[in-house]
Amino acid sequence: MKKLIVIFCFVLLTSACGGASKSVEMTTTPTATTTAVGTTTTAATTTTAATTTTTAAATTTTAATTTAATTTTTTTTTTTTTADTTAADTTAADTTADTTTADTTTTRTAVTITSTTTVKPVRVLPPSEVDWTEARIFNESFFYLVRAIETWRLGYTGAGSVVAIIDGTGFDVNHPDLVDRVILEVCTSAVWEKCPNGEDVAEGPGMALYLPDGMHGTGVAGVVHQVAPDADLIVITVMGSTVESPGTATRAYQWVIDNAEKYGIDALVMSYGSSVSPRSNRRAGCPDPDGERGLFKAIRELGVVPVVASGNEGLLTSIGSPACFETAVSVGWVNEIGMIHDGSNVSEKLTLLAPAELAAATILDFGLYSAFGGTSGAAPVIGGLVAIARQVRPELTVDEFVAVARETGYSIDDFEVKGLPLVDFLALVETLAGFSLTPKPSLDANVDATMLLILGNPIRGREVCEAAGFSFDCSELDAPVQKWIARHKVISGGQFCSIDGIKFKIVEIGTCLVKFSWEPWDAQNKNTTGLGEKRLLLVTGRELTLSEVDAVFSEKIGYILTVGMIRSYSGIEPSKLTNRGFSILQGEGDVCVLHGEYKMDVRTVGAGICIVKTSFAEVITFDPYKTGPWTDHFFRIDVE
Repeated sequence: MKKLIVIFCFVLLTSACGGASKSVEMTTTPTATTTAVGTTTTAATTTTAATTTTTAAATTTTAATTTAATTTTTTTTTTTTTADTTAADTTAADTTADTTTADTTTTRTAVTITSTTTVKPVRVLPPSEVDWTEARIFNESFFYLVRAIETWRLGYTGAGSVVAIIDGTGFDVNHPDLVDRVILEVCTSAVWEKCPNGEDVAEGPGMALYLPDGMHGTGVAGVVHQVAPDADLIVITVMGSTVESPGTATRAYQWVIDNAEKYGIDALVMSYGSSVSPRSNRRAGCPDPDGERGLFKAIRELGVVPVVASGNEGLLTSIGSPACFETAVSVGWVNEIGMIHDGSNVSEKLTLLAPAELAAATILDFGLYSAFGGTSGAAPVIGGLVAIARQVRPELTVDEFVAVARETGYSIDDFEVKGLPLVDFLALVETLAGFSLTPKPSLDANVDATMLLILGNPIRGREVCEAAGFSFDCSELDAPVQKWIARHKVISGGQFCSIDGIKFKIVEIGTCLVKFSWEPWDAQNKNTTGLGEKRLLLVTGRELTLSEVDAVFSEKIGYILTVGMIRSYSGIEPSKLTNRGFSILQGEGDVCVLHGEYKMDVRTVGAGICIVKTSFAEVITFDPYKTGPWTDHFFRIDVE
């Protein structure tokens, strides 16, 4: 039995911070790279993080690209295809990051495409043809990372391609995203469990029905649909499976071999496998306990790209089986800015990197969409990319696809393995079609906003909401009845910042990247009612300056600072003030502690310096109760 490689948004193996050696600084000057076949061009750029963000992904597709359509013709080629190494003379899609012409050039090995094929003519995709579901709007940052939207706008959406998926949990083919895309359901049996019709292999409606609570297969299919919305799907269920572990897939592989030509299968996605420790890898190379290596070879020889998740154990030099097969296209996991996730297995054998945690189709018990993470969520991104590549060049071989995908991607360094390729949909399509390459944006240009915070100063959700430009009414976060639930997560720089419930603060001087997100909350039924919104923020800490201190107290151990004493510094009649109590920014525990029944006072307990903060607002009316804006006040206590 093999264990499922799956991590959902609410069951993560590890946090996402620190996965790669790439650092993110607020004031850096990032670089964008333009990769053409045979050359690499590096262009200096300057990226300024936006203080507001697009609230609907559909707005990024309002301008149709017409120049690309007039510069492309249908051609037949039997020789090496190369793309121009200069900056693009026609813009295929809008980019957020500013770019300049190249100032350095490094020669790289050219990719040879030997297949005889007709390059399909480009067709500009009108914005109205893009299905901007709630999930696709939520996934805009992922699409930006791999430049999927620009690719769709050229008309390449996977149309005419077929992606097969093997999974043990089954599929909800009646999901709105899948109902018109699944062209065939298949069941393959285990030794101890037959298909629903009593046979070893069965095809037809209901043969890929999902297990109770089994959203894994539906999620994999949903991710393929997110990145290649017009690709057709064949879904294959393996009997003898549980939600945690798929059954033996040997019969499923054989079905693909027997039917690949009949159905025109372009890719086979397998988001499962068993972990392989570095010790076992050294001893046995790549374990093959079920004797499947020959089946993978046959699948690849038929022109089907066998896409396999690398595993979620966070291994730095080893990937799971069958991902480690020499014929497999193995896939690791990155976040929205291209950093390798802490949970992703990588090794020198890893073929490609792709983002995970896209919102995708799920089963009815979990709503319409759910974030689908892990390398299970990354592998189907590559399945979708294969569909798009085969739409451009139907006769593209597996070796050619792998070579071009690796050559045109971003180069990502991990702790042990350097130069791992993160896929770039647009660069791959432009290369295959013979277009001039559009310069790549900087990876960290995907940040929505920046914040500069005082060290130790906790800020609440409403402050983040307003700073990051969320579209909903941020005052609802302070409403008596909870309307939103926070799903915040530190992506990198976790040593500098912390999240405690709804409070966020910088704990050491430095910069961290944080994904702030809220989902609409049904307080009565205690569940979420949608995907909500998310923003990526670069948050940097700084010291409190002396000019920001409202008062300095020189006191002895045992001194108690009360709210009543502090009110006298505000200049407003105390009876007209309300406050939020104290928080200790510096010296907590050693010098000062919160004191009193309601923790509304500060008591000195040791020698040193502590900085405390309180917030005041003037009461405008008592019935109904309304206050003016809140203001922060900082006080320093020097304890002898």
